Amino acid sequence: MSKRPDEPRRRLSKWDRERQRRRILQFVIAFVIVVALVLVGFGYWDSQVKPWNQVIVKINDVEFDMRYFVNMLSIWLPGTQPHEQVYYARMVAEDIMPVYEIKRQLAAKMGVEVTEEEVRAHLIDFFDYDPEEQSEADFSKKLEENFGLTLEEVKELLVKPMALEKKMQQVIREQDYDGVFEHAKIEAILVGTEQTALEFRQKWETYGFGALTNQTGVARYYPNDDHDGWFPAGIETEAFDAYLFGGSANLNEISQPIRDTANWTRGGYWVVQVMERAGEDENITSRILAILVDSEVTAQDLHDRIAAGEDFAELAEEYSLHTTSKAEGGEMGWLDKDGLKGQFGEDNVNHLLTIDLETVTGPLYNENISKQSSYWLINVLDHKDDHLIDSDAERIVQKVFNDMVEEETAAANIQVFLEGALGEERIAWALRKANL
Repeated sequence: MSKRPDEPRRRLSKWDRERQRRRILQFVIAFVIVVALVLVGFGYWDSQVKPWNQVIVKINDVEFDMRYFVNMLSIWLPGTQPHEQVYYARMVAEDIMPVYEIKRQLAAKMGVEVTEEEVRAHLIDFFDYDPEEQSEADFSKKLEENFGLTLEEVKELLVKPMALEKKMQQVIREQDYDGVFEHAKIEAILVGTEQTALEFRQKWETYGFGALTNQTGVARYYPNDDHDGWFPAGIETEAFDAYLFGGSANLNEISQPIRDTANWTRGGYWVVQVMERAGEDENITSRILAILVDSEVTAQDLHDRIAAGEDFAELAEEYSLHTTSKAEGGEMGWLDKDGLKGQFGEDNVNHLLTIDLETVTGPLYNENISKQSSYWLINVLDHKDDHLIDSDAERIVQKVFNDMVEEETAAANIQVFLEGALGEERIAWALRKANL
């Protein structure tokens, strides 16, 4: 049986070919439009939607996204200069947001909550808002103009954390500081160096306490216009309390200088080694190693130990009160004349410019240098047991609360996602979106 020949394929008409071409063209155009829309949509999502959902800060298991960060910037940065805003934005992310959340978590541990009425009362007090003179609608409008946020957002981000803190402190006071406590009646003076304390002690014995309170070099004294001199434990520093309530104080006897490293004061003694010099006359600079201490006796001892062969850098790391050079073994870098004057005092500049290189100076005193160290002179006049006055209770509770927050902060897992170039981009984006 013979095979049937294939039928010849029908050839498309000109009209059919044109219609097919148009269909292909329409499909291509539609595809291009869809791709373009996808790209535009992705670009919009990537630049306008996605950033809002990026996690900026994480404290323990709680995440805070870009929206929260932007809102916090809107609260904290109005009034700042443009060149300051990146710095303050980092401060918001690295300090303020973690502390707010740690306080909230601490409140949860303590079982402390605030009611809407308590938040409102704090809002009225904080913003000096009088509901009888201004409607809530007008007040809300004013907040939106100032912060770009609604009344509820301002309450949640700013007012509620402050209300929680106040209530936690109230709870601490009611639980721990509502009874009777030992008090000491004192006269006291705080100064910057051991030598100043010894000089003032001699003047105190000769001329009386009243002759010292207006003397140059006094950082603080009691009694004063704000405090009558009756102290419970917890108002001042640990060193102060240890002397008042530790059993070593005799009534009506001026103490020997009591060292206290909790206070910042002025005045100190330097031990200096000039390592190199460059330039001449007004352009001369010197490379300096230095150790700052609060006692002339200590400075002289360090001089003698270095001269005997002990390592300058090791002694600087152990003893120096100069925070920026301490970790560098006393390395101060290259200083011009103004730098020498600022650090070591005008009276010591010429000596430092003429001393032989690598020679260790004796104690050089600068009355204006600031460091975290001080000395108390205390005279305990009397003791009594009594309830805390409100101002003392508030100061004690504030210190206790701050210590609790510091402890919680030290134990917390805090992550801030603003490092490197990506972090800079996120900050710039957030600043553009904030109401500044």
